[in-house]
Amino acid sequence: GVQQRIGVTSLDLDYLNRSRQDRLALDPNQSNVSSDQIRSRLSWPLANNLTLRAQNEINLSNQQDQVYPNRSGIGIDWTLYPGIKLGLNQNFISSNQYGNTNYTSLDFDSVYNLSSSTKLTGRYSLSPFQSIGGAGIQQGIVLGPGLKLDLNYERVIGGNTNTTTGAGQQFNQPYSLGQTASSLSMTSGDSYGIGVNY
Repeated sequence: GVQQRIGVTSLDLDYLNRSRQDRLALDPNQSNVSSDQIRSRLSWPLANNLTLRAQNEINLSNQQDQVYPNRSGIGIDWTLYPGIKLGLNQNFISSNQYGNTNYTSLDFDSVYNLSSSTKLTGRYSLSPFQSIGGAGIQQGIVLGPGLKLDLNYERVIGGNTNTTTGAGQQFNQPYSLGQTASSLSMTSGDSYGIGVNY
């Protein structure tokens, strides 16, 4: 890809080639997908707390890719307060599982630094396809010079996003093992994470 900055405005042009093979796909037409796509993006800060974004994705190949359709979108990100952002987006989609359609989404995202090693997070997304949010905490613990332990917790609210992915249709289920984990849809629940950084 190529990025050009004109003052505070950023223009991007990318070529993407995707080749995906999936033996577990429920739709045999989607088990082997190769696609080429041109993606153009614009990011234009209108004010200190307001940014206009536009993106266009066009598939060049004849084979339809359900995961990466032709898509255009325009949106505004509004920083309400440092660490708190509200986004309003209008998307236009063609040639995928939803057919030719458009939809509006409203996204809320927040990060609050409680201390130098503790963050509180919150997010909520509302669209015709899903209504999902989460609230969590991220804690870093210094174990030694250059060594840090990361602990994360998030409570996920909403979900039920049974969409088609590269591995096929997602659906609600109590658990999933191994390669079938891609069929899990997003539902309410608790998410825990632990990691070590060196």
